[in-house]
Amino acid sequence: MAKFLHVGKVKPNKFWHNTYYVHPYHELIVVLNGIMHIDDGNEKITLSAEESALYPAGVYHREQSDPDYPVESFFFVFEDKNLQSEKISCKSDAIPLLKTMATTFWELYHSENPLPFADEYISLMLQLFFFKQKSVEKNFVNTNRIA
Repeated sequence: MAKFLHVGKVKPNKFWHNTYYVHPYHELIVVLNGIMHIDDGNEKITLSAEESALYPAGVYHREQSDPDYPVESFFFVFEDKNLQSEKISCKSDAIPLLKTMATTFWELYHSENPLPFADEYISLMLQLFFFKQKSVEKNFVNTNRIA
């Protein structure tokens, strides 16, 4: 299970950015509005509203708000010994539930700090992040009868 450490928010600002850095914890980013550019030194990624990214601990990266569409996002900092990766993962198939959960977490965190179920909540958010939607084949049956 993940151990929640911190939640923060990036407010829309066309000049917002950070320099390349590495941190010893994992970070889940949920974009609410605008556009965020991510660069890991090799690959450039663009995230927009309702998309998300997961930075594993120790991954070199930087972030920058798009000057025309300033980003607004939440970032969740956590530890998880079971999460092993050397690459940033992105979820581009918009998951509105993850955005809703992130917003609710933020609101609860600021009204009831410390949040008694924060570890469970961030673990559930991670399950949603890693959830792969299966395509479902539907068989259509013609119910119109020709008389």
